[in-house]
Amino acid sequence: MTATEVTATERYEKSTLLKSAVNQIIDKFKITESNEDKLFEYFTGYLLSAMHSIDNRLDPISVHSGGGDDQGVDAISIIVNGVVVNDEIDVRSLKYSDDEFDVKYIFVQAKNILDNKNFIANFASFTSGIDAILNEDEKHLDKFSQRIQKFIELKNMVEEILKPKNKPKIYAYYVSAADSFTDDTVDKRALPRYESAKKVLRNIHSCEYGESKIIDGEHLLSIYRKVTQDKKSTKFKYDGLYQVSTGGGGVDEVYIGYLPLGEYLKIIHDDEDNININVFHKNVRSFQGNTNVNSSIKEALDSDSGRRNFFAKNNGVTVTANRAEVNKDEGLMSIYDYNIVNGCQTSYILSDYYRAALDEKKKIEDSVPLDARGKTDSQLFEMFCNNEISGDKYKKYKKANDACLKEINAILKEIEDIKELIHVPLRIVVSEDDELVLDIVRSTNTQNPVKAIQFESRGEFHKNLEEYFKGISAGKLLYESLSGESRHYAPNTKYVDANILLKSFSSVYLKVPHMAARNFGRLTTSKINQIDSIDKHRDIFSEYHNRAAYFLVAKMYVDLIGYVKPENIPSREERGKHERYLWHIIYAMFIELIELMPPSYKKKYLPKEKKEEEKKEEKNKLKNIAERRNSKDAREILDMYLDMYQEQNFKDLYERSYRRFNRALQEFKENNKDIENNEINKNSGLVNYISKK
Repeated sequence: MTATEVTATERYEKSTLLKSAVNQIIDKFKITESNEDKLFEYFTGYLLSAMHSIDNRLDPISVHSGGGDDQGVDAISIIVNGVVVNDEIDVRSLKYSDDEFDVKYIFVQAKNILDNKNFIANFASFTSGIDAILNEDEKHLDKFSQRIQKFIELKNMVEEILKPKNKPKIYAYYVSAADSFTDDTVDKRALPRYESAKKVLRNIHSCEYGESKIIDGEHLLSIYRKVTQDKKSTKFKYDGLYQVSTGGGGVDEVYIGYLPLGEYLKIIHDDEDNININVFHKNVRSFQGNTNVNSSIKEALDSDSGRRNFFAKNNGVTVTANRAEVNKDEGLMSIYDYNIVNGCQTSYILSDYYRAALDEKKKIEDSVPLDARGKTDSQLFEMFCNNEISGDKYKKYKKANDACLKEINAILKEIEDIKELIHVPLRIVVSEDDELVLDIVRSTNTQNPVKAIQFESRGEFHKNLEEYFKGISAGKLLYESLSGESRHYAPNTKYVDANILLKSFSSVYLKVPHMAARNFGRLTTSKINQIDSIDKHRDIFSEYHNRAAYFLVAKMYVDLIGYVKPENIPSREERGKHERYLWHIIYAMFIELIELMPPSYKKKYLPKEKKEEEKKEEKNKLKNIAERRNSKDAREILDMYLDMYQEQNFKDLYERSYRRFNRALQEFKENNKDIENNEINKNSGLVNYISKK
């Protein structure tokens, strides 16, 4: 190797402690940057976002924001229900999931230095930068870097499209390459300015304060191990669990019973007492937020009887593990490579409830004046004797400490009661059979529409469809059978998931855009549960369908979403109309596309509005485009569309389609004056007006 050839593992050198870890990430994501400070920014931004994410697409480059006009923010990300939001398609995919939304804004300032020089100035600049970003509208974006401009645009989309019930939470991390630099080691003379800078985050009224923290090299290395470690293990006291099976049928062992919450938290929490999202099976990770049911459960836990009766009222949790070891002498059980496969909501509720008590304890501790915080009475007296504090301050601090101690003791007892009185029903199934584990996931989870499509999308049809999308689009439009499953995020790549494909396909070929718009649950259960056979093909996701038909509607969807921007449609009201009638407009685009095809195609597929008895037959004519026997037709329609798009004729197709839609909407309103405007998009009749010439 010549002197000018530098391997990836040699590019980062600053911190001996972090050198190997940083270079591992550089290698994994094929980052070509050579500047060490930038490499450290990529590394830290990736890890701190990954700590809150379950999304395999997370990529260091996609969250990096360092450079000019970065407001002191080196990495920035939006995470909703554990999924990283990279574009509008991601936002809409989440909208169609029917979940409550847990929104997090992650900000990172990365200092590739081995000391804490200029910490306060840097941190103050960081928090004021966050304040500027979160309080800015889209009218004055020029002062920000392109990455931060994109963040603001996506943030506004998340808040406008998803309309989360709870405020987004802010997480701010000041990361240093120093081996040991934490909140506890901040110079006490700098503490008032440090607290003042953190207060800036608490005063951002549009958001809720999550946390702000100093992350040093040692802590960063710990996060790296958590993020990159596939195998999971934990140890807990197993008194209350009983072995009921020693194996058979792919199962090695089964344990049932209960665990006190204090022991159960060892299964679902990380070393810092935060929920560890990686222990939840990918099919059951979605937490539905503070729904009315979840809130009522938390309220019930406030009473002694509610805590004691939790065991009797809850269905419990199922855990699968590859291996389990029991140490009877110590009363401990260890489980390895385990997943929570049922009980996500229960786990999150209990974790939130416990964490709220810890937060209350921290709040009480923080109410003590900075100089006295954490000091015993004897230490305060020593400070007084050494003339470090006045007599008046000594009395004030002692009084504050005494009051705090009383409250702390009360909350500590509360925390112990929570850990000991709440018992969690638990079943642990030990097996290395992956198919059996998936069967357990299916059988232990209620088949709501979201879960139904998650399980559906693991089938062979979807795996093959993923490969087809990769091949036909050269990686520009990918299908993710489950959102967030793609290996890496690429800035110029668009993604659709099974939810979007279900709605797009149903709107176009099944003529039910009204169901896609307002009745996702019924649409899913009515189509997904159909039998698929050679004699009777399923309406959607049938192995007897051609794949070009699916790619066509996916491409139309992402192109329409990409076009409906303020620069193309300045009117907010018009953009709102597109939002409300999105699936009807896509249907109109498809009808206009068929109109451009040769007469034989129009005769074969185009619906005609004539006699009532013909309607069912004509609906099926569109559906036939997706059949495998019509692969050639579907591909020719797709080619026509792709040619139009590449020749920049998409705008013409869109405008003709939108005119068609507006004519249909106007005629529908004239003929159905008793239907309210906000009910029109879920009426089955509108689609027939769109089909007319």
